[in-house]
Amino acid sequence: MIKKVSIIILIILFSTLTTAFNIDLIETTYLPNTTIVGKINITIDNLTESDQEISIKIDNQEITKTTLKNLLDLNQITYNVTPSKFTLTGNSLKTITQSTLLGFSIPSGLINLTEIIVSGSNALEPTIDIGNDNSNEWAFLGQSTSFNQPITGNNVNLQSETGNFILATKDKFLCSLVNLPLTKDIKVEAKYKLNSLSRIEGNIVASLFSIGQDGISAFGGSDECDLPEPNTNSEFRSCNIRLSTVVSGNNYICISTKTDRPDEADLYSIPIDDKSDSSFVCSGSLEAGQLACAKAQGGDFFTKASTGNYNKILNGNTNFDDWLTTPDSIRFAMQSQLTNCVDNCLVPIKVSLKGGSLNIDKFRVRSSNFETESLFDGIFQKAKFSTITNINLTDNRTDLTLLLNALNLRTDNLTLGNHILKITIGNEQREQEFKIASTTTTEKFTSIKTILGSIKTDLENSLSTNQILLLKLDKKSEIETTINTIKLKLSELNNIENQTIPSSEKEKKAEEIFESLQQSTKNLPKLILERGKATDQQVVSIEDLRGLTKLDEVELFFEQKKIITKIEMEVLEVIDYTGNKKLKTFVTLETTANDDLNEADYLVIVPTNLRNLVENINELNHEKGKKVIKKLNKGEKFKTEFEIEGNQIENFYNFKVLYLPYRIEPVVKAECGNKVCETPLENKFTCPIDCKIQYPPILWTFIISIITIAAIISFIIFLFTKEKPPQWIIKIKSKFIREKDLTKIETYISNCIKRKIQEDKIRKALLEKGWKKEDIETAFKNVKKR
Repeated sequence: MIKKVSIIILIILFSTLTTAFNIDLIETTYLPNTTIVGKINITIDNLTESDQEISIKIDNQEITKTTLKNLLDLNQITYNVTPSKFTLTGNSLKTITQSTLLGFSIPSGLINLTEIIVSGSNALEPTIDIGNDNSNEWAFLGQSTSFNQPITGNNVNLQSETGNFILATKDKFLCSLVNLPLTKDIKVEAKYKLNSLSRIEGNIVASLFSIGQDGISAFGGSDECDLPEPNTNSEFRSCNIRLSTVVSGNNYICISTKTDRPDEADLYSIPIDDKSDSSFVCSGSLEAGQLACAKAQGGDFFTKASTGNYNKILNGNTNFDDWLTTPDSIRFAMQSQLTNCVDNCLVPIKVSLKGGSLNIDKFRVRSSNFETESLFDGIFQKAKFSTITNINLTDNRTDLTLLLNALNLRTDNLTLGNHILKITIGNEQREQEFKIASTTTTEKFTSIKTILGSIKTDLENSLSTNQILLLKLDKKSEIETTINTIKLKLSELNNIENQTIPSSEKEKKAEEIFESLQQSTKNLPKLILERGKATDQQVVSIEDLRGLTKLDEVELFFEQKKIITKIEMEVLEVIDYTGNKKLKTFVTLETTANDDLNEADYLVIVPTNLRNLVENINELNHEKGKKVIKKLNKGEKFKTEFEIEGNQIENFYNFKVLYLPYRIEPVVKAECGNKVCETPLENKFTCPIDCKIQYPPILWTFIISIITIAAIISFIIFLFTKEKPPQWIIKIKSKFIREKDLTKIETYISNCIKRKIQEDKIRKALLEKGWKKEDIETAFKNVKKR
């Protein structure tokens, strides 16, 4: 499981053989026989070699060669040089008795394997930090002796139950945000109950998830434990999670069920308090390894976590992989050390312990082009910079500006036209183009051209990578227009640069162009960051419908099943070219009809506290939001979209679409089993319980006699003539049945008309129950004649 998404890629900006730097030429156009002016912006740390070689070439011809120490001296920067911080002996095993900085020399390449063998003798709290950046990749905790005091989310009040949250489906996770100390064992306690003993058990479980870079989504979930199946009593129950790697910091403790109820009925009930500070409802599939989360509404879940209490002493051997702070953390940290490295690289390794001794053996590293099992290959023992005085050091690193003027680089003997300056420090190389001309432009003119070119590049990159977001912000066409304008202005600047006019006049024209373009770009997005996203179907309560219409609220509540509304919310942070930051929330509500619906009102609810933040506030034509009048056929959809200032992700479940029909049609139906034979929709065949035929004794005798005589006559005729019964018998029987049926239908129609049910609905109900169309029409005529 990925415990911290942000720890996967660590960018280390330094190594012994490579020093981060860049070239900044103050002027890029020079007259012949002049001095090149510019700066080297360089990052130096306490592992940088003092005799680092610097080579300077123009058009691949070496002009001068010096050292970093000499360049610092020429720039009058004072520094101290100290010996190496580590000296190693031996070739297979290193015994460490105190916190030590080691070095591991490896060639560059894509690392696909790392392996370390460690053992200890009373080694107290041993850790390993690759890169010496105060971020441990390995931390040994030892044996768990007990659990510490329980940890809850922020401000959770376990003494006050103000409501309950229902858990019914396996794609819902009820998560509490807890800040964990370094641990490998977690005891999860949750308060919950089974809603009904007749319910099918859902197999309730607890899981640990890490938090994504957006600060809200959940990752992982493979570390879990099985909570005890409850009865109908609400109480705390617990289970223990043994993690595959150590973990610390903010994580989600989530409660979920492994199975769905077929009818999505309530399985478990979990109490909540009245805070809503640190609980989240997450949804998704464990197979995907990622959940979308939104802040829980109403209160915090009753969940707490206890972490392991460890002896932190390593005696003998241990499984190194069990104590990584994230899976494969050593390999990722080693790989990040090679980011800016071309050839051999020295990776600093900080080993810390507070007592005893730790043995490190066979630090094995393999890539596509090398493999080594020795910790001591090519250890560097040259002098290193330890301190640079008169400079404010931060994290053993400082950024310096070294002037090229000190090296007296001249343009003597260079021809008119373009040339390339190359500077190499260690294995790092940078280059910049400059030009020799008979006339030059000023530094300000060149700077304006560079800035406009940079803005054009930024806008083009944004257009290629943020198309969808720019459309959402309604800025795509504006950026396209601005890019074309900048292209024209850059072409105009090139023409001005080649004109034989005074530099001051060139500078003035460049400033005018720059000022005009500043007005075009200041409101454009320079950077767009996604700060949150959530998608779910809405849930409507009777309280939402209260007071909206004169219709019965309970009946109106069941009418909401005729639509489905999917809510999607996305939060973007936009930084423009003036440096202003703005958060925007985009809300989309997509409503689908589950049936053919007559024209009706649809009320799109916007929380009262957000009304003034909706950008197009004129669309809000109702005190609770926006009223839409629609007629929808089954499957048809309509969308409602809002742009709102700020991050409003916590209001996700407060946006709704309510279906408000002008009238609610009575339901034409019969209920079998209510001891009433509701004719004509029920009869002795469709509902024999309610429709038992009971005749008076005399009538029974008469009916049996008639049937017996008719049967004997029919049987005799059939034996002797093998013909059908006489027509008079058939007519009597048909007439008797039809008149009885018509009476039933007429009675039903009369009752429905009294209830003001439309005729087409009455006909539809009768036809669905099998009555003939001609009998239905005859019954209608008879009723209307009365």
